[in-house]
Parts: sequence; C-alpha cells; structure tokens
Amino acid sequence: MNFPSGSFWAITISSVLWGAFIDLGNVPNFPAEVLAAGPYNFTISPPAGYTVFPDAGSVNLTGNLTVHVSFSKVGVPGNLYITLAPAAGARLWVDGDLVANASVGRVNLSLPAGIHSVYATSPGYLPYFNNVSIEGGGSTSLLIAFTLEPSAQAGSSNGTAAFLPWLVAGVCAAVAVGLAAALGYVYSRPRPPAGPVTGRPDTTPKP
Repeated sequence: MNFPSGSFWAITISSVLWGAFIDLGNVPNFPAEVLAAGPYNFTISPPAGYTVFPDAGSVNLTGNLTVHVSFSKVGVPGNLYITLAPAAGARLWVDGDLVANASVGRVNLSLPAGIHSVYATSPGYLPYFNNVSIEGGGSTSLLIAFTLEPSAQAGSSNGTAAFLPWLVAGVCAAVAVGLAAALGYVYSRPRPPAGPVTGRPDTTPKP
C-alpha cells in the first residue's frame, strides 16, 4: 500500500530469549536487520488514519519468514460475504447487531475497515463465534458451517440402537409363526388307513 508522503509506521520486534527490542522505524523494506534464530514477538503501529491487521503476533524464526499484514484506510468500508450451512432457522449477529434474513443462507454486508465480531446460531447446532478482519475497499468471505450438538449426535445413535431390538424381535416372531404354520400343516395332513397286522400267526386254541 502506498501511504501519503510523510506517513510514519513502525514495526517493533522483541526477543523472547534475550529481551532485546529492535525498532525498525519507517523502513521501506523489511528485513532491515538479520535476526538470530529463535522466538520473537512483534507489534505494528500503522500511520495516522489507517488500521492494520494483525497489529501484533509471535513467530518462531528458523529461517526466512514472511508475515503478511493488511493496512486499511479508516472510514473506507469493505465487503463481508457470509454463507451459513445449514441455513434453516439460523440467526446471525455482527458486532452485536442482529442481521436480517440470515436464514436464507447468504448475507452480504458493507462494514468499516477493522475487526468485527460474528456470532451465529442454528437449532440443534453449536453456536459459532469468530472475529473477522475487514480491509477497506476489499472483500472478505466467511463460511459458517455449523456443528451438531453432542446431544443431537447421541440421540441419532441412540435412536438406531433402540430400534435394533425391535427389529430382532420382529424377525424372531416371524420365524416362530412360520415354524408353527409348518408344523400345523404336517399334523393336519390325512393319514392312510391302517393295513392288516403282519407278523407271527395266532396260535391261540379256538373252541
């Protein structure tokens, strides 16, 4: 970004190990110093009339490292495109203000440059919260994919488990009815008449 002539901004780096501070001032190109490997904290002071994101952070320097920062002009709005899934029954708040028509699943907002809070809810899902950086004159997209509440996930599993015993009982009952019908058919079939008794002749004396 090209700042107005005479604008001043600074990057301050502090060593976690040694406590040394290096204020690089208004340098056109960074790095202006070669730093030893190790952990560092940094803070950025933007020029007057601008915001910066992130304005602070930590890095662990093991080699060449690039940190991207965004400067935005104060008062210049940016666009925030929010998509909610699932959208049915969803509600959305930005900076504490309720946003209308969030249940349609997509919301387009024009917001001042800077950090904005986003909070969303949907029935049966865990609430969503995040901070979003808006760059003046730029566009930011945010996908809110809700996560099922643990109780809803357990309820789905328990419902399947509860149905299984009834399914087994139904199968067993059907098998039992089939066996009973088969046995009834066997015992109800007509039997052939009894034939003459064969075997040893009757030797009982007759009068």
